[in-house]
Amino acid sequence: MALQSVAGSRFYIGSAPMEPASNLNAASFSGVTWSEVGKWNTAGPLGEESSAITYDLIGDDIQQTVAGTETPPAIDQTFGLDYGDPGQVAIVAARKSKANYPFKVTFGDGTTTPTTRLFVGIVLTAREEMGQSNSVKQLVTSIRRNSNLVRVAAT
Repeated sequence: MALQSVAGSRFYIGSAPMEPASNLNAASFSGVTWSEVGKWNTAGPLGEESSAITYDLIGDDIQQTVAGTETPPAIDQTFGLDYGDPGQVAIVAARKSKANYPFKVTFGDGTTTPTTRLFVGIVLTAREEMGQSNSVKQLVTSIRRNSNLVRVAAT
């Protein structure tokens, strides 16, 4: 498989809260109305990681680690701040509501129906950051995934 560029990818939030579950599939998201969160600048991780469970072995004088439950990493992202962008307005509202929302990422892989990732998560952070004088104001978000990550292949 060739290397994939992030350029051309898109990030979306669903218009209404959605209950998290660990067995979602593409059909679970079929009725969702999506708003693109515009001016996406930096994308966060979408993979999985496990909680570390450690235990001490006295006789071996070493601590062992085994994989525990899945703990999805925080999806930290930045967007060029735009108060009129419907997706940015929606993500700020989602943070204030404390509810889980559906999210969608489509990759700019040049296909008719792009590779897609779907998940349900809660917006923990939606803050403005200013930076230095030659910086663009940014909307900084952190989303914690509370469902399985649904992978939909390109067609």
